[in-house]
Amino acid sequence: MKRSQERSTSIVSLHVGPDASVTCRSHDHRPPFLMLRVGGTSVNLTTAGRAVTRTHIAFAYALRDAVNDFLIECEALRLPDDSETFGDGPAIAA
Repeated sequence: MKRSQERSTSIVSLHVGPDASVTCRSHDHRPPFLMLRVGGTSVNLTTAGRAVTRTHIAFAYALRDAVNDFLIECEALRLPDDSETFGDGPAIAA
């Protein structure tokens, strides 16, 4: 059996439109969670367990880097005559 057939896999695609939002929430003495809302779908991302480990910190840095790369690519592809300006619209990062 091939390795790809030995384990379960899944893919979730979220296509961001004007109603999308992302926020980070935190509570005293609990790990923070990142909430993405795209259309009628919500995705919450947080740590496994109640402690924040070095692995979680490393993941958060990798996530930040990937989001920055996404931003750079979006800015590069944005049409110059796009009527929206940066920061407008309901897609909010808090």
